Amino acid sequence: MSGVKSSLPEIWQLCEIYDIVCLQEHWLLPCEVGTLSQVHANYLSWATSAVDISSSLLVGRPYGGTAILYKRSLASAITVVDTSEPRMTAISVKMSGGSVLIVNVYMPTDYKTYDCYEEYLDLCTKIAALFDESESTHLFVTGDF
Repeated sequence: MSGVKSSLPEIWQLCEIYDIVCLQEHWLLPCEVGTLSQVHANYLSWATSAVDISSSLLVGRPYGGTAILYKRSLASAITVVDTSEPRMTAISVKMSGGSVLIVNVYMPTDYKTYDCYEEYLDLCTKIAALFDESESTHLFVTGDF
C-alpha cells in the first residue's frame, strides 16, 4: 500500500465492495492505528504498527504495519486476536461451520540470506502456533508474501 494516508479513497472503495479488507504497509505509528476505524463509517479495524517508538527520536518515515477492517454489522461474530507480532494482524470470525482465523501478514523481503530465511520461518511458525492455540477450525492467511 505504501501508506494509508495517501490511499484513503482506494480503501474506502474496497470497503464499499467487501465485508473484510486486509491492508499491509499502512505506515501508521502505534498512536495512529485507531484512525483506521474512521476510514469508512460502517467499518471497524484491528491493526498492528511496525514502527518502533521506543527511542525518543523517530528517524525517517514510518513503515510496515498490517490491518484488518471489517463491517460493523459483523462485530458480534468477530474476536480480535493479539499476535504480539508487528508483521501480522489476526481476527477470528464465528461462522456456522466453525470459526475462521484470518491472519493478515507482511512477510519479510527475501534477500537470499540465511537471516531472511530464519525470519520467514519464524513468522510461519508463529502463524501455525496462533492457529494451534486458537479455537478456530479453519485458517485463512492473506497478505504480502
